[in-house]
Amino acid sequence: MTDALSPHLDHLPLFPLPGAALFPRMTMPLHIFEPRYRTMVEQARSDHLPIAIGMIEPGKKNHDTPAVYAIAGVGFIEKQQMLPDGRSLIELVGVSRVRILAEKETTLPYRVVRAERIEDTPCDPKAASRAISTLKSVLFSLQTKQPEAAGAFAQAMASQKEVGAVADALAAVIQTDPLVQQEWLEQCDPVARLNAITEMIGAFLAPTHPGTSTLN
Repeated sequence: MTDALSPHLDHLPLFPLPGAALFPRMTMPLHIFEPRYRTMVEQARSDHLPIAIGMIEPGKKNHDTPAVYAIAGVGFIEKQQMLPDGRSLIELVGVSRVRILAEKETTLPYRVVRAERIEDTPCDPKAASRAISTLKSVLFSLQTKQPEAAGAFAQAMASQKEVGAVADALAAVIQTDPLVQQEWLEQCDPVARLNAITEMIGAFLAPTHPGTSTLN
C-alpha cells in the first residue's frame, strides 16, 4: 500500500484535525459531514487517493485554513458507510509519515499539499530487543494495577513484529496529550519512540504519578 502513495505526494489532499495523529498501519475512524470533506472523500474513493491527516496547531482550529504541523500521517480509506443525509463514516488506514513541504494553490474545495515520505531510521537490533523487553516488563507490572489497559496494549502490539510498528500501535491507543502523540509521530528513531512510550506507561506505575494521561 505504501508504494501506492508515491504518485500522489506532489498533490496530497489535506484533512486538518485538532488533537488527532494518524500512525502508520493504524486505523482512524472519521465522521465526514462538511461539504468540502465529503468532496474529498468522494474523490479519494473514486480515484484511490490518499489523505493526509495534519494535526492543527494549538489555538489555530478556528481559522479557515488552520496551521498544521509539518509532520503528518497519511493513509487510504479502507471502509466507508454512507448515511442517509450525505454524511459518511470512514476508516482511514495509515501507511506512512510525511513531511509537508508546501501548500499548493487549487480550485478544489479542500486543501492540497506537496509532501515527502518519512521513513524510520535504521536501529540496532540489540537496542530494539532491549526496548521490547523493557516494554514487556512494564506491561507485566501494569497487569496488577490496571489489567484492562495492560491487556489492550498487549493486544495492540500482538500482530506487530518491528519495534517501530509496536511503538506506533501503542501510540495509537494511549489516550494522552495530543501534543505528545504529535511528538511520537515526529520521532523517526523507532527505539527512542518506543522507549518514550514505555516511560509514559511506567510512570503510571509510580506512586508520584500525577495522572496526566489515561492508559486505555
